[in-house]
Amino acid sequence: MATPTRILGGIYVSSIEPLTQGVDLKKEYNISSILSVLTDDVPEEYTKNYNYKQISVLDDDKTNILQHFDEANNFIDEALFGAAADLKDERKRHKSSILVHCAQGCSRSVVVVAGYLMKKYKLDVKSSIYAIRRKKPDIAPNDFFIEQLNLYNEIQSMDSPLYKQWKLELALKNDTFQIEDSMYNNTAAEATADSELRCKRCRQKIALSTSFVPHIPPPEEDRQSQFIKRAGNNRIIGVEKGSSKCTHFFVEPLDWMKAELSKGELEGKFCCPKCQGKVGAYSWHGSRCSCGKWMIPAIHLQDARVDEIDFKNSRVDEVKHKADNVQ
Repeated sequence: MATPTRILGGIYVSSIEPLTQGVDLKKEYNISSILSVLTDDVPEEYTKNYNYKQISVLDDDKTNILQHFDEANNFIDEALFGAAADLKDERKRHKSSILVHCAQGCSRSVVVVAGYLMKKYKLDVKSSIYAIRRKKPDIAPNDFFIEQLNLYNEIQSMDSPLYKQWKLELALKNDTFQIEDSMYNNTAAEATADSELRCKRCRQKIALSTSFVPHIPPPEEDRQSQFIKRAGNNRIIGVEKGSSKCTHFFVEPLDWMKAELSKGELEGKFCCPKCQGKVGAYSWHGSRCSCGKWMIPAIHLQDARVDEIDFKNSRVDEVKHKADNVQ
């Protein structure tokens, strides 16, 4: 009979077998919470009699399991430490136990537990996987999930520009130049934005800085920093350096872009939703900024067609204006 493996404190990992075999997890292991990381159903007795949560993901090279880490981390932490759990406090002892399982107990559940160990105990990818493998030698997380753990190690937040760009690249890989509805940026996050872009022609609000996907201009010695001019016979006739000023604002997909991006075209242009003047373009196979940096895919607004309004400066100007009027 397959049994859960205790990884650390009250954290257990297993395949789905203990559940299909009707193991009394409370009695045998003092487990009161279960996190299922698979698409299959589990016996009803576990969903009803335990603190239960399911994250429905496939074990393949297309699945974004990283997007579920925050949800999984919070559930595991609350299961171990109670309702007042704080992911930032790694000193307390576990008050209870949780089983994290998938179909085989080798990949999806392992990656979720590794993500929790990284977040809670500040471990890197290698150390978190080792902590699990030393107790459960048969683990075999797929390479794409390991890639996501490495990305998680860099970002530690789903608001990171690195994660935004990776998510767009995954959408390109998976879905013939289209993206799911959940990926369109919510432009209502003005409270956390530093600036906004407005159409130069009609002053329509186009994007908030929270939707920007920043990029770093390539160094001078990098080939990307050079623009090569060729003649009709493909002969090189000149080389120019990239501009010191970027002329593109690369952004996440925005709600008003949805109609255009849903056409399934390789590339196209964006028109202001109010005056219909051109404000940007997109290319799923990528395009270069004026600095030379390649962005793949490239969803961008053009500096020449939009104005960036700095909230801080505009608010200072507004205060000064009011003060002048009082005087």
